[in-house]
Parts: sequence; structure tokens; C-alpha cells
Amino acid sequence: VTTTMLQPNTGATQSITDENAKYKLVPIDDNTMFGSAKSELFLVTETFSFTNEEKTAASAVQDVYMTPPNTTDSTLVSSTRMTFTKLPNTQAFLDAIQAQY
Repeated sequence: VTTTMLQPNTGATQSITDENAKYKLVPIDDNTMFGSAKSELFLVTETFSFTNEEKTAASAVQDVYMTPPNTTDSTLVSSTRMTFTKLPNTQAFLDAIQAQY
């Protein structure tokens, strides 16, 4: 598992990798999936949900908690909200990328 956390007051990021994390992926229902990765360094939780009946739109929430050594206290260091929309075809995807960058 690799996670990225913001450094306080700098806007810079730090990447942290832990190969010993324990993964969990649990379907909640036909529209929602919950996942987590837990290690001695951090806990990452993510919830993914389709937001319409056609399953062409979705949202996700990812929270990253850090646990300092020799403690059980966790601190939320990053929370990311994402939305997804299915594009009609490959060209629409390429056009959207070109328009953005």
C-alpha cells in the first residue's frame, strides 16, 4: 500500500509505502463497496458508491489516518472526495484530457 499525505503548512506531499498492510474489501450492496488497508503506520479507508440507477455516475471517499509509533491514537491526515462520470466513448475521454491539460 502506498499513500500520499500533505505536509503541514507546505502543500508538499510525502509518499509512504508499507508492504505489510492488511487489506479488506467488502461489498455493502449492489451499489456500494468498502475497502481498507491497515498497517502499523496508517489506516486507509475508502467507500465507493454508484450514485444513479444506470451506474454511470459514482462517488468515492478516501480517508487516511496516521498512527504514531508506540501509540494507538490515530490522526486524520488526508480526506479526499471524488466523483466519477462514465463517458460515452474513448474519444470523449481523450477530448476531456486534452481540454484539461
